[in-house]
Parts: sequence; structure tokens; C-alpha cells
Amino acid sequence: MVIVWCELTPAAYIKGQRKKITEIPFYIPLLVPQIAFLFGLQIMLVWLDLDGLYITLIWAHLLFVFPYVLLSLGPAWRRWDNRLDDVGAALGAGRIERLIRIKLPVLITPIMTSLAIGFAVSAALYLPTIFVGGGRIITLTTEAVTLASGAGRQNLGAATALQMALPLLIFLCADAVSRRRLSGTGSA
Repeated sequence: MVIVWCELTPAAYIKGQRKKITEIPFYIPLLVPQIAFLFGLQIMLVWLDLDGLYITLIWAHLLFVFPYVLLSLGPAWRRWDNRLDDVGAALGAGRIERLIRIKLPVLITPIMTSLAIGFAVSAALYLPTIFVGGGRIITLTTEAVTLASGAGRQNLGAATALQMALPLLIFLCADAVSRRRLSGTGSA
């Protein structure tokens, strides 16, 4: 989703640097205290009768993950050398083909890093899961917090280790994909 956003929104030049001023509203979940933002979000979802649904929970997680992914992928995307696009266009490739065959392979490391950061942020979201899910949707984070309030140490340790291991696994996979692509063994 961030790739589509970065690709389709034009950049403005501010003080000689390319900036995407259209990105500013996406940073609101980072700037406003989470509890205040979530209270308004929950009121809206209850009013629309959309609370407690998995699709709403995914949307709420994306609402908080999107700014982090945008912060990590945006600078690399803005530094893209448009001359590579020009070469692809001169060879007859359309916009989508240039994106898939030129831009994405070149930017694979920032894309994979952003993916891993997004997963780690989503895995740690407790309050959005409780507020939007209405306490009915169980995730690893909500289970770990529940276990911390009175379960045995073994169960809590297992949940905490798993909560730490999943983002680590995603970061290792992102690193492996980036290294494989950079070494040339993944190219066609």
C-alpha cells in the first residue's frame, strides 16, 4: 500500500528538497497520544456498528503501521534516480512494467526493511487491538498482556519469547531476501 502511495503521489520541492506534503496527515497517529486518538476511533466504529470485526482491526493496525513504513521507505523512494525510468521508457516499458522490473528490484532492501518494521509495529499494537476489537479478538500481544496479569511464568515466558521471535524472524527473512537479491542469485 505504501508503494502504491509513494508511486502515485507527486513530490513537491520544499527548500530545494523533494518532499511529499501529502504525507503529513498520515503522521497524525504518531503525533496525537494513542489513547485519545483511539477513543475517537472507537466511538466512530461503534457508531458505524463496525467494532469487533477482523477487517476493522486490520484497518486500525494499518492506520498505525502506515506512518512507520512511510517514514522508512519514503526517503529511499524520493531519492530514486528518474533516469532509470527514462531508460526503461525508452526501451518501450510501460509505467507498471518499469515499476516491477526496474524500481522494485533496485529498492528491494528499503522495501524489505520497511516491511519488517511494519510487522514489528503491528505485532506490538495492544491498545488498537483492544479498542477496535472490543476485547473479542485475541492476538499474541493481548495474550501476553493477559498472561502478565496473573498466569504462570512459563506461559508468560513462552508468549513473550514468541512475541520477540516473530519480528526477529521477519527481520531475518527481509535481510536474507535483500542479500540474495543484492548478490545476484535471485535475478532472472
